[in-house]
Amino acid sequence: MAAHRVLPPSFRPAPREEARPAAARMAQAMFFTLVCLAAAPPSARAQSDGAPAVEARRTFDIPSGPLDRALSRFGRQAGVQLVVNAELTTGLSSPGVSGDLEVDEALRRLLAGTGLAAVRDPGGEYTLRRTTAAGGAALSEAASLPEVRVTASVEPEPAAATFSAGQLARGATLGVLGVADAMEAPFSMTSYTEAMVNDAQARTIGDVLAYDSSVRLTGQTNGVSESFTIRGFPINEGNIGDLMFAGQYGIAPNYQASAIYAERIELIKGPTALLNGIAPNGSIGGALNVVPKRAADTPLTRLVLDYESKSQLGARFDVGRRFG
Repeated sequence: MAAHRVLPPSFRPAPREEARPAAARMAQAMFFTLVCLAAAPPSARAQSDGAPAVEARRTFDIPSGPLDRALSRFGRQAGVQLVVNAELTTGLSSPGVSGDLEVDEALRRLLAGTGLAAVRDPGGEYTLRRTTAAGGAALSEAASLPEVRVTASVEPEPAAATFSAGQLARGATLGVLGVADAMEAPFSMTSYTEAMVNDAQARTIGDVLAYDSSVRLTGQTNGVSESFTIRGFPINEGNIGDLMFAGQYGIAPNYQASAIYAERIELIKGPTALLNGIAPNGSIGGALNVVPKRAADTPLTRLVLDYESKSQLGARFDVGRRFG
């Protein structure tokens, strides 16, 4: 890529625009650098430690016209270095500037209405950048950061993620281990959801567990109590209360636990004393936990009618709201 340098008069005369050869004009259209290091007062030069000095006032006399020509004259009169990409100045005009002004102010007036702004680096060199809008505030690309948009998705809690038409949850509550994914938990477990309760038209948790091959109901059908065996080991026999409610023993009914208020019915297979403590009857085949329904962010009002026979009708409703 070709570069064109314009040196101050103290080094060599600046070429006249009309006398430049066509090749030099083509090179300037690609990219040119205006370097003007004319003698300046000590107050306008960089100090010996590299930091720019306090800005000095200069006398400028630059008429309106093509922007690249105006910048060339400005560099010679101000005694500063300009780095310009010719693509930014092609076809632009400058209103010019005249008077006794500081360098920064004069350069701002020279670029007024062009959509360009000058940014000065610590060494005192000026670089032209495109502003946010032509004629707008001089907010340069170097002084502003590009817009960054961050999008993310929150992975649902394993217990909230479902499969099998929503009848099974992906995770379950494992006591001290918290809610764990079925694929990562060191236990075999099945978590039946409220959808399973509704689809099976279950009244008690026994109506739901009847679909699990590792569970057998040992109590009487339609009896006053329910007992089970998990992997051949008894649980909830003698109405002692081996059924957990929200992970705690001694809260759920000893006889029959209704499935209507259950958000999930979690079946954990194998010894679970280290997770939830020892069951009242010392069950070692597994554990049963009923997770109750809780109010969600979305208000819920649901009414369900039951019809079992000509003389037995029923109804239940769910109302969920957050208050406060």
